[in-house]
Amino acid sequence: LFLSCAAVAAVTAAVATSAMAANLAGVQYATDEGGATGTVTITLPTGFTDATKTLLILKPGADKTNIDTAKILQIDQKSEAGALTEVTAKVEALSADNTDQTGTYTVLMGGTEGVVYEGSFYVGNGQPIKVGDVTGEGDVDSQDATKILYFDAGLTGNAANAGKTITLSDGTTAKVGDVTGEGDVDSQDATKILYFDAGLTSNAANAGTEITGTIAE
Repeated sequence: LFLSCAAVAAVTAAVATSAMAANLAGVQYATDEGGATGTVTITLPTGFTDATKTLLILKPGADKTNIDTAKILQIDQKSEAGALTEVTAKVEALSADNTDQTGTYTVLMGGTEGVVYEGSFYVGNGQPIKVGDVTGEGDVDSQDATKILYFDAGLTGNAANAGKTITLSDGTTAKVGDVTGEGDVDSQDATKILYFDAGLTSNAANAGTEITGTIAE
């Protein structure tokens, strides 16, 4: 762990005060050959031109609004700028079989323009999935409800993951769009998602509940 207190403070302050925030286009982790190290590959937003100033990788469960050394897996100082498509960071190998390492790691990247870019990657058997997130974008909202209505109407080409099966870590299965738990994906599930998106969680059944599993192709 290479730690700069000033850099941590700068990124923490940016998270707390930045009027702008942007999602990283994608973050992936893979163990390197030999198993001693891993590579975190960060896909940048389209048209990214800011300089990558500080890259923080936070351990699972870390509160990003109050960062201290115990919550940091790694910090890197970067100097790349221009129309980049991705950056990489080497870390100590993380193992899905080690329960102390299993979970969602948060990636924060502070640019020179004061924007904090955020993403995450999961280490474990499967991945975290929100029930009802049929688009796979991480949120459960009206777009997911629309995809479910397409699926219910038989327009599966426009339905994203609505009817796909999730195999859970305990071997049981569920469908991505089945928020009612009734086994089908239909307009009732779409309605529950709209309740959830409106903040009416008491009427939203299982919409937004996070489970761990693998979505069938």
